[in-house]
Amino acid sequence: MYSIISNARKVLLSNINRPVATLPGYFLKGLMIFFFLGGHIRLSKILRPMYSFGFLTPKISFIYLFKYLSFSIGTRSKLKILTNHYAYLQKRFPLHAIDQVFKSGVVCWKEVRQSQLFEIVLASTTPFENEGSLSLSFKMNGDTLYTRAFTFCPGDSFGLLDEQIIYVSRIQGAKGELDTITRSAKYFNDNTPPTLLISTLEGIAMSLGIKTLLGVSAHNQIGFCAATTNFQKCYDSFWKTFETTRISSGDYYLALPIRNKDISLIKSKYRGRTLNKRKVRQEISRKVYRYFVNNIVTSRKTGTLSVSFIQERARATA
Repeated sequence: MYSIISNARKVLLSNINRPVATLPGYFLKGLMIFFFLGGHIRLSKILRPMYSFGFLTPKISFIYLFKYLSFSIGTRSKLKILTNHYAYLQKRFPLHAIDQVFKSGVVCWKEVRQSQLFEIVLASTTPFENEGSLSLSFKMNGDTLYTRAFTFCPGDSFGLLDEQIIYVSRIQGAKGELDTITRSAKYFNDNTPPTLLISTLEGIAMSLGIKTLLGVSAHNQIGFCAATTNFQKCYDSFWKTFETTRISSGDYYLALPIRNKDISLIKSKYRGRTLNKRKVRQEISRKVYRYFVNNIVTSRKTGTLSVSFIQERARATA
């Protein structure tokens, strides 16, 4: 209880410079913790090692009280998802990988094509986790062109039977880079950066044994603006390019590994082009899968980050 009060105090002090009119709202949101006290205590215990290593700040433990991931998710489910994400991250990722994720980022894949360097980097979004706790960024010569944010979630939070799923809650291209984004697709047989990021997520998911990806719909995305036509294109229209099924929440269910449309259903004059595009996506997915299996994923099912840290520190100093 003391740690909760202490963290709440730090969060309030960090918002002291906000407009006075907004402070009562923050205070009232803070009081909601007492409706979810048991769950919040569990979350605090899970996050404690992350605080001690300097990966997170106390405000992260309160983001479920505000806009977080999707408009379709209730506060109790958001708390459960946040707790699950960090528990799962600590169980499946070794300390050296978590350290990279929260600092420099993990380069999942990179390749030079026609003298252009392309990279896909996995990183934490903290302290701006409201739209997803992790991000994948597609980079060209060091410049980020596209980003996809996601979170590890328990399937039952969305009415699914899966123990773990990946929930994609943000898809965003870099402002002012439309021409470069379009040009970059030419290096990959016309596969666009957001499509290649899905192939990367497929590789990550398969290395973890995750068989379901859920994509947020435009109306559920927490930044949704009805006046912005790009929202429909970036979310709903994009998800419909895959063999997705819309679930009751309005989000898009995508089974992994990704199933492609039967090639016989593609017009004959486009089949060669379609197969070449698929080959690029599958190659990236396989490379990411192998990288994660060989360098990142641990099969540890129990324990916490603090335990793994002690073990790795002991090995390093032996």
